Amino acid sequence: MAVSEIIIMKLVYGGLFLYTARLSSSNNKIIFYGHYVFLIVLYGLISLSIWFMYKGLENHINTHSGYEPISLTKEAIFLIVGFTTYNLILLLLSRQINRKKSSIMKG
Repeated sequence: MAVSEIIIMKLVYGGLFLYTARLSSSNNKIIFYGHYVFLIVLYGLISLSIWFMYKGLENHINTHSGYEPISLTKEAIFLIVGFTTYNLILLLLSRQINRKKSSIMKG
């Protein structure tokens, strides 16, 4: 993946994450937890996609290259850790946005 593709993917995901997390400030607890369940499922699906993409590429290279077997596990783990860190930053940012929004509405 090129750097520009990763940046665009992170921007789209970040916008979706912040929009969904911002909507979770509802008084209805079912809707509140539903938004976070959606974000957790989305995180899990993307993490699994990253893992299986790297494992499929590793299998393809090892099967068809004729060279020594390689392992892309470190790269996959590194990308998933980076994705997790990005999610934590987005979560803290969404909490800050919700806090500012509630203080503006009170004042």
